[in-house]
Amino acid sequence: METEEREYSLAELVRTPDLLQQLILDVDEANLEIAPPGEWSIRVVMAHLLSTEWQVFRMRLERMLTEDQPTVAIFDQVAWAAEYQKQPLELSSKIITDFTVQRQASIRLIENLKDADWKRTAIHPERGQISVDWLVGYWAWHDQNHLNQITQLLGELGV
Repeated sequence: METEEREYSLAELVRTPDLLQQLILDVDEANLEIAPPGEWSIRVVMAHLLSTEWQVFRMRLERMLTEDQPTVAIFDQVAWAAEYQKQPLELSSKIITDFTVQRQASIRLIENLKDADWKRTAIHPERGQISVDWLVGYWAWHDQNHLNQITQLLGELGV
């Protein structure tokens, strides 16, 4: 990635918590549980963002920075969602607060990357060799994808 792309990805990662907060600010907690058949509810999408923040993206980044070309695990989001949906519901404000704290830790890590760090790599069982550059860009895309998903769900709810 070029410097501009890195800055864009970082800016996207920085603004996601605020955008998430704005999207659900006036949404009733009960509406966060509504999901079209076969899809996730808004609360599940939010929890997914929180879980992947530290269990997937930051963990991969930390391993890529401290190990020589580690093999990173696949994140089984179907199994994760099935397990998450068995747990007691958390208030959306708690999920957003936790996500914001985790994201701040991730941002600090990314902001401290040296030029050589961006080229460090890992092996992903499905994607092959991935670089820190690729990971950070994908991370920003992942955020945007799920923010779009929430926006679409809100539209379907008429909120």
